Amino acid sequence: MARDRCEPAGVLGRRSHDRRRRSIDVTDQGRHARHADIWSWFVEECSDVAEFAPRLAAFEGACEEVGRDPATVGKSAGVVVEPTSIGGSEAEFGTPIRGPAEAIADAMRSFALAGFTNLEVVVWPPTRAALDAMAPALELIDAG
Repeated sequence: MARDRCEPAGVLGRRSHDRRRRSIDVTDQGRHARHADIWSWFVEECSDVAEFAPRLAAFEGACEEVGRDPATVGKSAGVVVEPTSIGGSEAEFGTPIRGPAEAIADAMRSFALAGFTNLEVVVWPPTRAALDAMAPALELIDAG
């Protein structure tokens, strides 16, 4: 999605603060389908591509309903990764991606394979040590 000139991308996304709410507002999906440069959804229960798949399918369906090719919209997923043995993110964000570097890299790659163009990562805990612990997983991703 190259641009001829420098301009901000319009990112439209949503996360319900009511964790019991599971429905997707079709009106909002149609608005996003018409106007977004990037569609974004943040984890609610589990930082796994399986949680995002029905939401992505609903968005792509909304694109088709308004006559827009879903391929013209970037797709972004917001996930939580716990690269150390320190936990605590589950109460706020649901089940994070965790494990050794290979497992984290594989989980992150699964989003690209599912059609996501961006991955917004919250590293937990929010410490320098956790950020440093992400390096091996990122190196595996960069290596292909």
